[in-house]
Amino acid sequence: MSTTFTGSAEEAAHVLTELMSAMARVPLKLSATWHTTAAHLQADGCPAVARAGTRIAQWIDQQARQIDRHAYHNRQHVCEVMLAAAFLGRLHRLAAPQLQLLLLAALVHDLDHPGRPGPHFAAERRAVLRAQPFLQGAGVPPKAQQQLAALVLATEPNEGVPWALAAGAATPQASSTPSAAPPAAPELQLLREDAALARLACLLCEADILPSVGLTPAYALALHARLAAEWGRVLAPSDKLSFVERTLAQGTVGAFFLPNVQRLRQALLTDLAHHAVA
Repeated sequence: MSTTFTGSAEEAAHVLTELMSAMARVPLKLSATWHTTAAHLQADGCPAVARAGTRIAQWIDQQARQIDRHAYHNRQHVCEVMLAAAFLGRLHRLAAPQLQLLLLAALVHDLDHPGRPGPHFAAERRAVLRAQPFLQGAGVPPKAQQQLAALVLATEPNEGVPWALAAGAATPQASSTPSAAPPAAPELQLLREDAALARLACLLCEADILPSVGLTPAYALALHARLAAEWGRVLAPSDKLSFVERTLAQGTVGAFFLPNVQRLRQALLTDLAHHAVA
């Protein structure tokens, strides 16, 4: 992926969906995505983080049959989030060490996901614990391990994402968010103490939803269908619209990618109107 991007949101969507669709056809997709997005960062980043990312990507690819049993939280989703994170990181001109950590967090954030919603922070905590042997074996410094844990826990949608966005002063919620981190994720307190880390957490949360709302309506609706299949129940266009409405004001998704989000919103409204008439 190029270092800078000067095109429109629509052009970005075209580039990203092409990359994501291409990775869907690659057998060792996580190894390929890590190499594509992070290999060039090794010279200016942390060699231990580079080793950890390579080993985790290889391990996930080796567990393909187990992980890809999920319709949504599978290797393809991780590829999508990594590619989105790489784009956002370059759009915001992150330094190599920060971009490298962001990409590792994207790789790890759903590691060994159970495929179903559970208690708050349960899936994210599982990912943090599953990653630890790889991080320690690669020699990732303790501080970087703590930062990675905070980033992964920030992707929890009910408490983690609002905390991350508030810590990054990304929403008006900042002033109303409690000063203490959620009890189940005390590591998130780091985001209040480290503005740069809070910024990375916001970008990771955005990368996690960008493919679902900010690229093209067709891609978003395909992911909507994958999630419904994973949960084993119908998810109506109104469910997707509700999710879109909640993301309109968030960070880069609600700024640079807003035209794409609005196209998806309009497509959903048109679909709902059509069904109402029918």
